[in-house]
Amino acid sequence: MGITVFYLFSIFLSFNLGDNVKTVEDNMKRNSIFYYDIEEVEIASVNTQILNFRGKICVKNAYFSFDKYKLYSYTFVFDKKLVSQYSIVLSVKEKFGDASIVTPFNYVWDIGDSIIVLNDNILRMTLKSYINGEN
Repeated sequence: MGITVFYLFSIFLSFNLGDNVKTVEDNMKRNSIFYYDIEEVEIASVNTQILNFRGKICVKNAYFSFDKYKLYSYTFVFDKKLVSQYSIVLSVKEKFGDASIVTPFNYVWDIGDSIIVLNDNILRMTLKSYINGEN
């Protein structure tokens, strides 16, 4: 049985912006598409922490960015050979409708207090307040 893009997107949506580091780590342990190898980077000058998980199949890496130990952005890097950008677009569109902004190879969905951005094979969700520099 293969892994569907719908399943991968459901894992992507299983994370909640504002979660703490432990909650994200626990969620990663429940998903069999990732190795539980954590690379942690802490940038003390801006109080930012980044967790990097390696994927087993379909997802190469997942990056989670925390500010004051609260998740404000996360990114999945999909394997281009196994997951097409078009299939990701269809999955996001099914859940959130048409993209707000579309340019060649870039899609942006405005979903309230956050945005989802797809660039080639990289899917990211970020709180708008961090994009606007409010935090």
